[in-house]
Amino acid sequence: MHPPHESQRALRARLFAEYFGRCAYCPRPAETLDHVVPLALGGPHSAANLVPACNCCNTDKGDTPLIVWLARRAPVKLAA
Repeated sequence: MHPPHESQRALRARLFAEYFGRCAYCPRPAETLDHVVPLALGGPHSAANLVPACNCCNTDKGDTPLIVWLARRAPVKLAA
């Protein structure tokens, strides 16, 4: 649970720390925060709807619903 009046800077720092500085969608370093449910689709601007993301994933996802974006995304290759 996050503090009731957490500043934007503190929220960003906390989320980046929770994800070890990595994008929530791929292994790259996070650079931005992404709204999991896009604001354009009625998602809230709240800590529960934010995850760290790299610029590439955040730009590619845009205002697409997460499940649609994940389904159309190229498969991620896992190391053997």
